[in-house]
This record gives sequence, C-alpha cells and structure tokens, in this order.
Amino acid sequence: ITYSELLLKVSNVSNLITPRSICLIKASNDLESLLLYLACLKKKSIAMIIDHNTKESSLVEIIKNFSPNYSS
Repeated sequence: ITYSELLLKVSNVSNLITPRSICLIKASNDLESLLLYLACLKKKSIAMIIDHNTKESSLVEIIKNFSPNYSS
C-alpha cells in the first residue's frame, strides 16, 4: 500500500467517525485496525484499543461502562 492509498483509506474510514467521540477498536495486527486507529486520530477521537481475542462478556462490560460511539 502506498502512502497516498493509505491516506485515501483513512479518509474514507474517518467519514464514519464522529469527531471527538469514543471508538472501541478490537485490534489485531492488520490494516483494518491501523486504518481505524489513524481515522480516530484524524477526527481527534479517543481510540480504545482492545485485543481482538477479548471475551464477549468482557467486551459487553467495556461497552456498558464507556458507551463508545463506534465499535469495530
């Protein structure tokens, strides 16, 4: 992926994110996680990064406690 392609993808993803919001990212070592993180930075949003292997019960608790505006 080139830098210009990366910028375009980040721009497209950032259109889905409300500025200054809380975004829960179930991250792994992949392009999608990176795009979501960079889109959060672009929108000045808080990226709550958790492991993609997080148990569903823990994920529900995190969502309940922090009420993210977006979750992946």
